[in-house]
Amino acid sequence: MKAVLTATFEAGLDGKTIPKIRQEPPLTANWTDGPNGCILYTSNQAGVLLGGDEHTYNYRVHPGAHAVITGVSASKYGSQRQAAASEQTLLRVDDGGILEWIPEPQIVFAGANTRQDVKVEIAPSSRLIFFALHSVGRVASGERHRYERWQQRVVILRGDEPLLIETWDVRPREAGAEIETLMEGYSYAGLGFVADGQGETLPLLARSLGPVLGEGDGGDVRPPWIGGVSTARTGDLVIRWLCDSAADSRRLMMETWSIARRALLGLDPPELGKF
Repeated sequence: MKAVLTATFEAGLDGKTIPKIRQEPPLTANWTDGPNGCILYTSNQAGVLLGGDEHTYNYRVHPGAHAVITGVSASKYGSQRQAAASEQTLLRVDDGGILEWIPEPQIVFAGANTRQDVKVEIAPSSRLIFFALHSVGRVASGERHRYERWQQRVVILRGDEPLLIETWDVRPREAGAEIETLMEGYSYAGLGFVADGQGETLPLLARSLGPVLGEGDGGDVRPPWIGGVSTARTGDLVIRWLCDSAADSRRLMMETWSIARRALLGLDPPELGKF
């Protein structure tokens, strides 16, 4: 099934951000507003992306607008016995705009064959807090790397300048036993990216994130999570972590988001409800 979800965010005269949404089933969106920006909740009402599905998401944050985009539940990618499934996301942030991309985890089921492309285009004076979460499968059900193929490409640009390019193309059958060395044997991975085109907060933010992302206490065994933050040549921050549990992965994202939000925007994170 092909479906497109489009949302543009504009700043109103009262300072609130109002979205304009166009949606095609099974993709839907709901939103709330407030002093912390417009919060958009997206959902795939079908519950899972299946073979032959093509889902496209287009978002644009106009000057002065502030958007927080999240999901209602985990993104699930089911078995594709015929054609592969694809998901494309385009995020654009104009000068003076603010985008916070706070996703739910991605779960790749046994037999899944899926491709995800995420492209983020930010203007010089925009602000961005971006995350991506991934797992090796339905870990709680004993499915580790049981998918056929998982592809993901994340590209973040400022104008024509690449800030981050991250590409995954994992084929467990071809990798054989070596697949368990992927992600150093951990089950969950997180990626974060922070850009501040309106200030000089990032060096201090990087130091603040260090204690949160450092190794968890594993006693005499390996730590339950490892992570860190690095500064790109452009001055933007790249954040990564690996961990053993979905709870730790989400906690690391939420704590990192909270610290980044206070540093960049001077705002506490809103409580994300569910529709």
